[in-house]
Amino acid sequence: MRLVLKHVQKRGHRWRYRRKVPVPLREILGKGELVAPLGESEQEAIKRYGRVHGLAEQTLTDAKRRLAEDRGQITACIETPSTTSPKRVTQSRLLASTRTRLEVRPSGSPVPRWQKD
Repeated sequence: MRLVLKHVQKRGHRWRYRRKVPVPLREILGKGELVAPLGESEQEAIKRYGRVHGLAEQTLTDAKRRLAEDRGQITACIETPSTTSPKRVTQSRLLASTRTRLEVRPSGSPVPRWQKD
């Protein structure tokens, strides 16, 4: 039995995660696809897939939330542990968190860095 992972490609001797960004979210994210290295072996790719896929899902969820805020469908707020009342968050801060790039860990294992087209 062969395992099939969505959004995974083999390019040469390297594996990568590549996922198209839905058209309405492209302006928010500033890119048309999310691309991240998974490693040079199939086992490495399988091992890293869960983390990378989870981060891609979270990035798209954040962008969808931002789109809904821009359309006035929801209000941006977060609960702070010190208070029970919501604290408003500026749109620029939400956009910055959506576009946050993930860096390489000190251990040398690659962490996805969403790349522009």
